[in-house]
Formats: sequence, C-alpha cells, structure tokens
Amino acid sequence: MSEFHFLRPWWFLGFLALAACVALLRHTSQSESAWSKICDRALLPYLLIQGKSPSRLLALSLFALTGTVILLALAGPTWNKYPQTLYIKQSPLVIALDASRSMLARDIHPDRLTRAKLKIEDILNTRKEGLTSLLVFTSHPFVVTPLTIDSNNIKAYIRKITPRIMPVQGSNPALALQKAGQLLKNARVKQGHILLITDNLEGADVFLKASTLAKQGYVTSVLLVGTREGAPIPLDLGDFAKRNGKLVYSRVDEEKVKEFVKISGGRYHSITYDDTDIKYLLDVDYAGKNDVQYESVNIKSNRWQERGPWLMFLIIPLAALMFRRGWLAVFVVVVFVQPRPGYADTWDNLWLNQDQRGLKAYKQGKLDEAQKEFRSEQWKASTLYKSGKYKEALELFKKDRSANGYYNQGNTLAHLNRFKSAIEAYKMALQLNPKLKDAKANLDVLKKLLDKLRKQAGNNPFLKNSPQSNQSGKSKSNKSQQGQQSNQPGQSDSNNSQNAQTQQQGKKSPNSANMRSPGQGDDQ
Repeated sequence: MSEFHFLRPWWFLGFLALAACVALLRHTSQSESAWSKICDRALLPYLLIQGKSPSRLLALSLFALTGTVILLALAGPTWNKYPQTLYIKQSPLVIALDASRSMLARDIHPDRLTRAKLKIEDILNTRKEGLTSLLVFTSHPFVVTPLTIDSNNIKAYIRKITPRIMPVQGSNPALALQKAGQLLKNARVKQGHILLITDNLEGADVFLKASTLAKQGYVTSVLLVGTREGAPIPLDLGDFAKRNGKLVYSRVDEEKVKEFVKISGGRYHSITYDDTDIKYLLDVDYAGKNDVQYESVNIKSNRWQERGPWLMFLIIPLAALMFRRGWLAVFVVVVFVQPRPGYADTWDNLWLNQDQRGLKAYKQGKLDEAQKEFRSEQWKASTLYKSGKYKEALELFKKDRSANGYYNQGNTLAHLNRFKSAIEAYKMALQLNPKLKDAKANLDVLKKLLDKLRKQAGNNPFLKNSPQSNQSGKSKSNKSQQGQQSNQPGQSDSNNSQNAQTQQQGKKSPNSANMRSPGQGDDQ
C-alpha cells in the first residue's frame, strides 16, 4: 500500500459540486413552501411533510454518500501494477558483421564498415518484432548481444565496433556461422535466419557449415559490402596492406556468393543506398516452412491496476430503494456518471486493428470499406485488384520485391494486356522462388498464347499490324471475368474472333482467384 495513489485526482474537484448540491437540497428541504403563504399556520403540520423529517434527512445523507463513492471511483484508486503475458513473434535473426581490416576499404563512401553499421541500424528500425542477435567476427567470432527483443541494446554497441578493438585479426566466416547456429540452438528455435554482412567469403569450410545449418532449419543470407573493382586495405598510420611490395586490393566475388546462397537456402544482395537490400534479404520463407513461432514473455507492465470499479459495488444496496419517491436521482447519478472507457465504441475496434478490420471487410466483399481500413500497401493493392482497378493495384504491387509481389504484378499486367511484361514478372517470381507453381502455370499459358497470336498474325495479313488480343485465356475459377475487359485505344475488333479458340485451352490464366494475398506462403 506504500504506492497508493489516485490515477485521476482531478475528479476530487467534483466534491465542490457535490457539496454545493447537498447544501442546496438541504436549504430547499428546510425552507417553507408556497402553501405556507396560503394555509393557516396551525394546519401546516398536518398538511405538509416538514423538511426536518427523518426520511428526508436519510435520503440527503445517502445522496451525499453515493456521490462520494462515485467520485472516489472516478479518481481511480490504485496501489500496484500488474504483469502482462505478451506473445511475440520469434522470427529470430542473427546478424554476423565482418570486422576485419578489409572492411575499412573505401570503394564505397565513407568505408565498408561504416556503411555496414548504418545498414544494421536500418534493419533494427525495420524489424518491429522478433528476436535479434549481433555478433562480430574476424578470425574468431565474438557475441555482442544474444537473441533479444530489445533492439536499442544492440544499437548502443554498433558504432563502437572497429577492427582496432578486435583482439585478433583475419576473417573466418565459417566460425561466425557456427557461433550463430549455437545462438539459435540455445534459444530453442526450430528455424532462424542468419545475415552475414561481409566483403568476401574466405575458406571452403564456410560452404560446408552453411549446408549443415540449412539442414537444421537455419538459412543464411549475405549482404555483400564492396565493389568488384575493390580498393586497397588501410592500415594504421595512413599505410596500406602490401604483398611483395604491391598494394593488396580487396574485391568482392559475387559468383562465389551466388553459389553460397544456393547451398545456404538464403539470399544475397549488394549493399544499396536505399532499403531495397533490406526488404529483399529479410523476406525469407525458411525453405518453405511457413509456421510462425511465438514466445510468451512475462513483463512488468507500466499500467496500474485500477481498483475504482470495485467501489461501485457499495452502491448496489441502494438499488433496492431506487424506486421509492425521491430516490430515483441516486439511480440517475450512478448510471449516467460513469468513468470514460479507454477503448473504442464498437466491438471490432476493441479487438481488431485497422488491417484486421480491413481483412474482415475484404472477405465479406466490402471492398470500398476494406480499401479505407487497410494500412498495408499490399493489402490495398489486393483490394484494388479484386475491384478491377488494375493500374492502381500495379503501382502498389511494384513496391513488393518478393516472389509473391512479382507474381501479383504478373497477374495484374496480364489483365492490362501487357503480356510481355507479365511474362517477365512471372520469370522474376520463379527466379526468387522456383516452387511457385501458379507462376509457372500462368507463364506457360501466356507463352503459348503469344506464340499462337504470332502464328495467326503471320497467316492473316489483316492481323500482322493489329495489337495483341485482349483475352488472356480461360480462368479456371472465375469465368465471369472473361469479356469484361474492353479493347484498348487503337485495338482492332478483329481480334475478338480469336476468343473462342483461346478459351478452349483449359489452362490456368492470371485472374483474381489466383492472386496471392500479403503473408501467403510461396510454396503451396
């Protein structure tokens, strides 16, 4: 009880109003009524109920007591905080930063290591949830922070990392991967992501270690820092590393990294000035495993446990008397003077965020309402797509550089009759995820369709200069969409004669039924 206090002490000002009301009621009960001016004073005791009657004084006292209890409840008495059990998405990420001297090369401004550390801060700002760990390595790995949900703890150490503070020099990414795997195993997670930030992959054992981790469910991606042209390696006192009297240039080997990620199950990207590299590298499907693990965390909440509502039970005995004359005012005070709730007015607003409310409207077919609710750009794009607003949907789908994003771009481009661009989008989706069967099926349909149109245009002189047909094949699950697309400006109506032949293919074609929503897995 040492921490007893009131959450809203300004409600005590209400005692001034309560005192005024009690004083006014008491004065009114004691004053003479208008009948005293008409009736004889000898008859008044028999005709009127006097203000000093016990029942009237009891009602006034209980009114004051009720008001006091209500104001105390509104003030929010409390004396302890309460723990909350939170469930956080694990999505563990171990960042392994190369801190060898070659990372001081200045082929990118100001140098490789500085850019890498800034990129790590961007990653931490992008990740809103999940466990993150940081280790640095030279010839040996060193753990800076274990897996934690506190990204600020990691940020506090990043800028202090330089090759000068490392106890040993060299570069051994294989040992760094081994240490990262140990961190993930100690956290008892079944799947995890290791992000290797380096300028080169030294040693052959790094491939073997990455293969072992991939079999255990831990994929490894590479953020490549540097250029193919390379730069000399700075040493202390303004000198540079030399071999046989010649400067040693540190250059990145992209071909080696490409072979590495094929084994590790992850991705690679060269460092960029924007967040393109981050979005691409962090969008990993853990080798097709889409189950998300959550961890319960007991934390001491900053919210005080309010005890005010319990005081309202003291008013319950008064409910039995509320129907007596003169007592209804107490009931009105209790019902209409309540603490302002701290939640939204509607049930959905209480339990769902805006994207969840948008998804509910989306599934119910209320697309206009869903468009207003969604905050996620990819969900907005999906809603525009389903509404037939393909141009607007395409602009939003272009912001998603994942396999799903390119697949949705391909579907949208196909609806806009931009078949060649759709084919390129499907190819990009398959390059990112070869297991995406829908993209492969749609790609085959469009290729056959274009080949057929070229042959028909070659045999018919009237079709040689006409634009592409506005039909993309028969939809396997949404036939009602066929025929809704109008010819583009300048498009010949003679192409409509090809529709019947195109619809006989029986293949799967891009349509809204095949669209992949945000968060949908790549491997179905």
